[in-house]
Amino acid sequence: MDSMKDHDAGKVVAFMRDLSRSMEKFMRLLPRLIDGELFPRHWERLPTELRDHIYGLLPRSDRKTGFSALSLVSHTWCRRFRPRLFARLTLITEGDDRTLYGMVRSPLSAWLAEHIAVLHFDRIGPRGYPLWTALLRLLPVCHDVWHDFGGKPVRVSLSHSAGLKSSLRSITSLTLRYCNFPSFRILLRILADITYLEEVDLSGVTWSGDGLTTADAASNVCTGAFSHVRSVIMWNYTNNVAVAAWILAAASTRHSFTRRRTVGPAVPAETWAIIDLIQMFFKDDGELLTVGFDVKEATADTYRFVGSLPSAYISVRVVKSALAAGANEAWSVRQIVLADSDKRYLNLHQYFHSRDWSALASLPPAFPKLQQFQVLCGEMYSEEDFRALSDKVAEAMNNHTHPPATLQHDRDLPDVRYLQPALFDLTEADVEAGREEVRRRRVKEREEREEKRRLLVAHDSDSKSEMD
Repeated sequence: MDSMKDHDAGKVVAFMRDLSRSMEKFMRLLPRLIDGELFPRHWERLPTELRDHIYGLLPRSDRKTGFSALSLVSHTWCRRFRPRLFARLTLITEGDDRTLYGMVRSPLSAWLAEHIAVLHFDRIGPRGYPLWTALLRLLPVCHDVWHDFGGKPVRVSLSHSAGLKSSLRSITSLTLRYCNFPSFRILLRILADITYLEEVDLSGVTWSGDGLTTADAASNVCTGAFSHVRSVIMWNYTNNVAVAAWILAAASTRHSFTRRRTVGPAVPAETWAIIDLIQMFFKDDGELLTVGFDVKEATADTYRFVGSLPSAYISVRVVKSALAAGANEAWSVRQIVLADSDKRYLNLHQYFHSRDWSALASLPPAFPKLQQFQVLCGEMYSEEDFRALSDKVAEAMNNHTHPPATLQHDRDLPDVRYLQPALFDLTEADVEAGREEVRRRRVKEREEREEKRRLLVAHDSDSKSEMD
């Protein structure tokens, strides 16, 4: 009898493995699986570990039709897969807000609150704010919130309140599309209230006035350290890079902003210098369609982030400084690397030439432990372009900074991230592939020039023959 049970259980395992190969095949087999007696009789007899393994073999899909079908297999599978139908929800009207709010408050469907992880508010206007903040307070596992207002930016008048702060307590990712804040302070204060914020994604987000262009103006802005942030992305003419600059400057130097009055400067000199560095290098010149920052390293003694835009990259490495016993912890910038990009459709050499290097020269003195300030140029720079840039940087910076800025050029690489592969998560294989890409492109360009020359000679020869 036991051998027969084992035999039947083996059939179930083999059957489920077949199902994992194709969701389409799985859908065709569902009626037979549900109506047959084999599955419900033997599924519960399988060890928990084996059942979990079989679950793992199933195709991973966010399609609700797939989860709906899986939930119909048995009562056990219903309990497992039905909640996934509600893991990602999109609300498109205030009526949707009210419906979901009523569902999670109802004793019959309150269980949903424990399964809603991603909530997308699609073009729901400001009138719905009180409702969505109240709704978020009822969703303890919701970690990813989208607000997409669509098209022309909508004026957002969110006040800093205990209610708003509590509604964001479990969020780790916030996406905002097309909205306008009364000030940069308001936006930064809202972001700082999200204690465990990891990802910020802004598109078409603007704010009015209040540029916070000096360290003195930075007092009483927000309370928070942004220590968990790992990614900041801005799209489509978001005002400027101030959001990324403030977040990464605080996180990299382990500075916690506070709205309380403190002795000394509101923002440490090195923290403010990083804010200035990012905003100067990524100064909006009409090309900042997409700007992204990623934290590449965050350990007990090192923090490194990389910023990118269509024209260039920046890498900043901050290291914990060794201090005397009893002294406060300090973090110091040790390395700044600026590199060009590989976007061939842009006049990339113009971007570095357009930077205000004399303004950048005022920043390194604020980094007393800086060991390297490097500018890297690749294939897109001709020898003449590179010499002109070198002269410009040397004239602006090398009489004022220590260590002096150094420039490096390699026309055999598609872009100069390959000169410092470790900084930009590139392998040796990537570097060789990059060199091969340049070689192939040059061969192709040479062949195209020769073909054009051949056609031109043939055309001239034909024209001469006709004249004769």
